[in-house]
Amino acid sequence: MPTLVNLRYKRITTNVRCPRCGSGEEDSFHVFQQCPTSCEVWQNISMNWVTTYSNQNTRTWLTWVLAKGTKEQSLVFCCALWVIWISRNQLVHERKHLSGRDIAQKIERYIAELEGVGKERRTLRIDRIQKHSEEELEDTILFDAAFEANRSRSASGVIVLNRRGEMRVLKTTLHSNVSSPFLAEAFACLQAIKLGAIINDIKSHSSLFHEIKFQFIQKSKNFQAHKIAKETLANEDERYLVRDESIYSEGVTEEEWSRNPD
Repeated sequence: MPTLVNLRYKRITTNVRCPRCGSGEEDSFHVFQQCPTSCEVWQNISMNWVTTYSNQNTRTWLTWVLAKGTKEQSLVFCCALWVIWISRNQLVHERKHLSGRDIAQKIERYIAELEGVGKERRTLRIDRIQKHSEEELEDTILFDAAFEANRSRSASGVIVLNRRGEMRVLKTTLHSNVSSPFLAEAFACLQAIKLGAIINDIKSHSSLFHEIKFQFIQKSKNFQAHKIAKETLANEDERYLVRDESIYSEGVTEEEWSRNPD
């Protein structure tokens, strides 16, 4: 730190008297602890206890204050050091004199500004998280089942669409020992809920949902889920794809629905 004492060691100056009080040699200990202006600063910001440390080693003093003070006091302390040194330089280079009260008020304004910036950043982050969460809640999960009565098995097809209708996830699952089409649809529903909430049991975990809404839709709007369920049952090949829209390149017509009812 370029105090006058240090500048004298480097033979840059011979006058080492404190430019503020003129009553002591200006080393770092004097600048921040002994100078009457600095003492007035610490008193005005309710931190005059930092001047009670007797050791004149500045590094040891800094360590002691940061260890003794709270998190808030450490923040005020660091800001005060910076403002005290800046005001000292303004006096030396610009002949701008500030009293201890003036410096203390400057410290308070600077801390308030820092807290305001932090609050704005936290608010912006919270807003972004809330906006992202709201968008996530608008996802749609489509599901359907394909059933083979002679082999007592079924396949579930689940597709997750975002708010723009773009596919995010595709998942197919094979089920054995399925006794009826109703049970096949129930398995498909369970797979849809597991995929949407990452849970294993509908009944015991239903409270984890913010909102659940089941709605019947026409087959013409749900052909993709039914198509992948049929393909899985025929090929005996389960799939779990994320953000792969290749499945949508293959359309299914209304005639196919009439030939292959649930």
